[in-house]
Amino acid sequence: MPTFSEEIDFVITTYDFLDDCDNHEIENIIDYLEELGYLKNFKKTTGGNGGISEEEFQERIEKLSISRHRLTLEEEETIKKISDRL
Repeated sequence: MPTFSEEIDFVITTYDFLDDCDNHEIENIIDYLEELGYLKNFKKTTGGNGGISEEEFQERIEKLSISRHRLTLEEEETIKKISDRL
């Protein structure tokens, strides 16, 4: 018996796709984009520690990096201690 197939083209927007994803699926997408290098400076936060937002944290880290030449030796040592602890 002959078989027939038909190809159907359809378009789904990124918004519609992501809107239908649950949290686990979104996390998988984020992980995949990180692996591909699209989210090089992105860090997922879970539960939050009551601190500053991720965006604000990244802005402050960038400011420290750009203005490193203005840090005192004591401030540099503090940054080293924090990074060594992590």
